[in-house]
Amino acid sequence: MRTFSSLIPLLITVTTLISFGGISVAALGNKNAATNSHDSRNVKATNNVQQSTIIDGSYIVRLDDKTSAAKVKTAATETATSMQTLKLQLIANGTLQATADDVVNVPTDRIFTKSIKAFLINGVSEVMVSSLLKTTGVISVEPDTIGYGASKAEQGSTTQKNGTLSSQAPDMWGVKKIGGPIFLSEVRDPSRKIFVFNTGISPNTNALNIDPNLSVNLLDGCTPDQWGDIHGSGTAVAGLISSNTVGLVPGATLVAVKVCNEFDYCRTSDMIAGIEHVNIFGKKGDVVNISKSIKAIGTVLGISILNAAIQQTASLGIKFAIQAGDNNIDPSISGIIPATASGENIYTVSCYDLYDTLCTNSNYGDVVDVAAPGSIVATLDTSGRVTYYTGSGFSAGYIAGLLFANSYKRSGIIKGDKDTKPDPIWVYAGVLPTPAPVPASKVFTIDIYPDYFTYSQTSYELTRISPGSPTSLKSVPVYSISTRYAWSVTLTDGYYRFYIRDEGGNGIQPPGYYTLSFNGAIFKIGGSFRSLDATFFTILGSSVVAQEAAPAPRSILAPTLQPVKKGQKPKKK
Repeated sequence: MRTFSSLIPLLITVTTLISFGGISVAALGNKNAATNSHDSRNVKATNNVQQSTIIDGSYIVRLDDKTSAAKVKTAATETATSMQTLKLQLIANGTLQATADDVVNVPTDRIFTKSIKAFLINGVSEVMVSSLLKTTGVISVEPDTIGYGASKAEQGSTTQKNGTLSSQAPDMWGVKKIGGPIFLSEVRDPSRKIFVFNTGISPNTNALNIDPNLSVNLLDGCTPDQWGDIHGSGTAVAGLISSNTVGLVPGATLVAVKVCNEFDYCRTSDMIAGIEHVNIFGKKGDVVNISKSIKAIGTVLGISILNAAIQQTASLGIKFAIQAGDNNIDPSISGIIPATASGENIYTVSCYDLYDTLCTNSNYGDVVDVAAPGSIVATLDTSGRVTYYTGSGFSAGYIAGLLFANSYKRSGIIKGDKDTKPDPIWVYAGVLPTPAPVPASKVFTIDIYPDYFTYSQTSYELTRISPGSPTSLKSVPVYSISTRYAWSVTLTDGYYRFYIRDEGGNGIQPPGYYTLSFNGAIFKIGGSFRSLDATFFTILGSSVVAQEAAPAPRSILAPTLQPVKKGQKPKKK
């Protein structure tokens, strides 16, 4: 395997392509890329308008996964400082030419500590990359990229708006093919969320259920709450997932993760920031839809860090539906991300048409896990009207809906696949049976917060009195209580006794005390006693009934104690 430094000469010719699931792909070249509102930094580009570019001077630096969050932040600061010193030295000796902006910096919002241990560094010249790679703790360096996504393939629209059907009902063949619509009443846990990575989601339609608190704009120079969609592609994917008009799972909660701007420019580091957002706020069972892809032409630079961040987040039980792309190529051979991310809970999706045939421009290959409808499928524009799109990005949206429903089965394979492994077709498997009720927990917890002398004076015993003969379940002798002592056990129905003894004869003095809890609820707080304190309680089902009582005869109740001899001082911890 070649090192990054050996590939530096290729950087000038390496180009990237962001594709949004459309039937044709067209990208803006260098002129627009350098002046759009997403990013004003210089970009390297060719004259081919179907290609976009590496951002000049910007690199994503990955550290070892075991690096702590604090050390990642320290490494980012120290690396920026060392690279700034190196850059000034190279300018001084004539290796680099001075420019108006020779500052090396690491944006604080591009230091990644959850999904991946990495950071973005700006202002690094190509001749400095080999030194960057040799920095202590750095395991890889990849160029940050920016590209342009293709527009929709619109085949017509209706007058449907804001959730109100017109007299001309939309063609919902995609939803019907899968077996939908799937209503929230059929979903076992409808509180879960679907994170949509795209150009945002338009709030101008009441046909979508959007979580405004988790939705975020991660574009450079924008405030987080500006997650609305101007371009339209994000709303289009969201609409077919869960709009209450043409969605597969009407009403499912969506989270807009805006990583592409109004011109559909998307940046690798922004997408990683989105994965970081999901890693922080997502929970097991949530779903992520990524209907964008980046293609590195001529090299595999840039494919590992984004994919690694996705794979780590998927390991938490968060599911990913990712478009295969629409370049009529094999993503694994062409180095397309994140379609090449693999692992449990990650699904790369190809597109098929009304005849179960692979869409003309859909990508293919062993990296594809499943296929879904994607040719002229009904969805929404930014004002809530029904429109139609084509591409694997929409296929990924349908799979996101199925993953959210968590009920799907294989129903054949697609036709016309271009590899040796035809992609399977998934459909809704129906309402899952309700699992048998889990027996109510019966967790009893002892919590002791000792005073100064309690460390050497306190002992206790827990005994099951009935059913059966009295049985000691736990006996803690003197000298065993630490700064704070806690112990839990699962108990069966029965009659119990908790007995605590203080050798000093003055109980547990404030601010010390002890508590007895059942299933997290405290039913006894004690501490103000002399030598002995006993609590009897009954557990029945998920309930506990406690009754104070005088100690029973010592033969039954007294634990094995270690008496303190007269004049003996308490042992110190």
